[in-house]
Amino acid sequence: MDNVLNLLIPFAGNLVSCLVLVLGIYHVISKRRDYVFSFILVSSAVYLLCNLLMAVEIDLAFALGLFAIFGIIRYRTDAIPIREM
Repeated sequence: MDNVLNLLIPFAGNLVSCLVLVLGIYHVISKRRDYVFSFILVSSAVYLLCNLLMAVEIDLAFALGLFAIFGIIRYRTDAIPIREM
């Protein structure tokens, strides 16, 4: 139960801060709703991935390998419009 609380309480803080930034600043200034869900989803995914990587002991070579793989995947994929995502 302690592990779940150690994950959910900071995640709730991340979600609240993301909602304040996205809905309170981005949406008010740009008046666009296209990217609101994407920003919240990316923020949540990055937080959970960082939380996972903090708990796992990895070395520098593994981290650079992941960076290289994701970089290759990014440049090999076709750019699609936001409506198709």
